[in-house]
Amino acid sequence: MKRAVLFALAALLTAFLSACAGSKPDEQSGEADPNADYSEIEQYLGLTEEDRQDQSQSSGDDELLQLLSGDSEAADPPAAQQKPAADPAEVDRLVTEKRRLEDSLREKDQTISILRAQIMSMEEEQRTAAPAEQAPRQPMVVTAQPGMSDSEYEYQYQSGYELFQNRQYRDAMQVFESLLASRTDHKLSDNAQYWIGESYFALGDFRAAVLAFEKVFTFENSNKNEDAQYKLGLCYMRLDDRQRAREELQSFLDNDSYTNARLRTRAQDLLSQL
Repeated sequence: MKRAVLFALAALLTAFLSACAGSKPDEQSGEADPNADYSEIEQYLGLTEEDRQDQSQSSGDDELLQLLSGDSEAADPPAAQQKPAADPAEVDRLVTEKRRLEDSLREKDQTISILRAQIMSMEEEQRTAAPAEQAPRQPMVVTAQPGMSDSEYEYQYQSGYELFQNRQYRDAMQVFESLLASRTDHKLSDNAQYWIGESYFALGDFRAAVLAFEKVFTFENSNKNEDAQYKLGLCYMRLDDRQRAREELQSFLDNDSYTNARLRTRAQDLLSQL
């Protein structure tokens, strides 16, 4: 640093002396020698030729660093220049497309909600629809066979009973009626007649059920008389014939041969409500 200052002073002095020497030509050539003056100044300041070379090299290094620094700045432009600003028109287009998609999704959600409500309403109507509004079932065709054997009669009877258990009441009635048309002397004939009455009762045809239950008593020593008598009282209650319902239920309780404790308890409860 000290040497640089000395060289700078030497350069200033040399320039000054050169200006002054401009009016004094060299005695031999007629021109001033600035290098000679510069050498004298260097000697005066105590600078050597080695110092001059060091200063020249330092100046060259400084120039090289400046060049390198300038190249680096040219090679690495600012980040703002590398990434251009977004196009406002493109931003507006993307925002508009986003809003359009959101509106479309909202419309689809509303449509799905409406359809779901309609489906739930239709399912509810199907669950609460009256049986009469449903399509009628095709009854199972059973052909009466005169002189049917006992084993075949029992097989057909079991088929009708299974239909009744599965709530296929009309099909069950057709089987039982076919059995009675075939023969009425089988031990299950009175049972077939009784289940015809139960089928009518399940279908809500209480007047037809009354007629069917009364026919049970036409079979000698029927084991279904007790049940048929109790059901007659229920049929008249459903028909809102309170007087006849009381008579049938009282007749049931007055018959000592009817020993079904569960039915007797029910009959007493029903009679107390009339």
